[in-house]
Amino acid sequence: MDLGIHFLEISADKDSQTLKINNSEPILYERFSYGSYWYSGSKSHTIFGKPPFLAFSEDLEYLIQNQKTSIIQILKIDWKAPGTKETPLKYEFSEWKKSINRFFDEFERILKSRDPQKLLKVRELQICTSDEEQVLKILKFVDPNFLKTLKILNPWNLELQKSIKIEEIPKTEQWKNLEDVDIRLSIDSKNLDPFLGFLNVTIVMEKWDFEGCEQFLEEITFFRIREFKCFGLLVFWMIFQLANHQIS
Repeated sequence: MDLGIHFLEISADKDSQTLKINNSEPILYERFSYGSYWYSGSKSHTIFGKPPFLAFSEDLEYLIQNQKTSIIQILKIDWKAPGTKETPLKYEFSEWKKSINRFFDEFERILKSRDPQKLLKVRELQICTSDEEQVLKILKFVDPNFLKTLKILNPWNLELQKSIKIEEIPKTEQWKNLEDVDIRLSIDSKNLDPFLGFLNVTIVMEKWDFEGCEQFLEEITFFRIREFKCFGLLVFWMIFQLANHQIS
């Protein structure tokens, strides 16, 4: 049996988890005094003696275990950090951060329990995180022969520009086979070489190393990059330089 999932979104706020499958109504899992309940549109169900995270995890495992032959066009893990610009410092020491870490550990366990010869077929993977290790926990179980787009999104809703280390991800087979990369967290401009092999690139850079950028621009014309977008400090300088290189 194959469930034929082509879109799967996993999201959460502080007190609940949500699954959205294809075009159906989202399924929301919440806690109540004696367990948990979920509801989807006008439908609801009470689960006594079981916390919402466990109910959510069991349903997610069922979906992943039975996704065998069809391709998930978009797998989105949208765990946004809560609140305002003052929140991040509080978040670093909060139970909420632990719950997100717990989710990635649980998702890794679910993916690991699949047949090791049958990696999950995904076209586009979107992960909201500022932790490279969390990306790797999911990425390594995605079939590199099918994955074409990787998006690492800012969990702070652009209220705070977090950074992310991109060191181990480029060493994976999944990275080597990508066509499009979109990273909305600040990266180190001294090491842009891993981004040379793609058709479309979107990155953010707060701290610029002019020498590294100049070298990148010199090399970019020898690769297949069709579109390069960069956000951050001195972005107009970068756009001007790219225009002179006539990327096509």
